[in-house]
Amino acid sequence: MCVNGNQGGGPNYWPNSTEGTPRPVGEAASQHKYTVSGLGAKHPIKHPNCDFVQAGDLYRKVMTQFERDCLVKNIVGHLMHAKKPIQDRAVAMFVKADKEYGSRIAEGLRKASSSM
Repeated sequence: MCVNGNQGGGPNYWPNSTEGTPRPVGEAASQHKYTVSGLGAKHPIKHPNCDFVQAGDLYRKVMTQFERDCLVKNIVGHLMHAKKPIQDRAVAMFVKADKEYGSRIAEGLRKASSSM
């Protein structure tokens, strides 16, 4: 049970835009090596897909137009409360998954900010 304020309203992930906590604590945060049959350790993933292929395929190939509309509306509804630099970073990530996906979120954020 957390009894120390649980970081208040601060981010609970790293890296974050505020450069605050949490942040890795050097060796204590790394995975420890152990012997299995040879040396086990953390290795970089060498899969040919980038981080955005599956998200883009889900948006383009799996979701119906109605589902895409609901997803964009939901993301815009939450992201509109974030600071502009964070919105811009998020939009850039959605664009990497699918240009239309990111563009629709950017447009939704523009409309939301003009109506506030």
